[in-house]
Amino acid sequence: MPDINYNELKNQLKAELKAELEAELDVDVGEREFHKQFNKQINYNVLTQKQIQGQEAESESEIKD
Repeated sequence: MPDINYNELKNQLKAELKAELEAELDVDVGEREFHKQFNKQINYNVLTQKQIQGQEAESESEIKD
């Protein structure tokens, strides 16, 4: 019968599970950060577009006056 150190095996399994869980959490955090940055860029683009449209409307009204 093989000599098995259960405490050592338990510690090894715990360490592997912990490493796997941390790796999955890092991926989730990375994806959230990517989406956050992407949404910031979209918001910036929308605001810039609205600002440009507002400036164009002002210049058109000045031309008509």
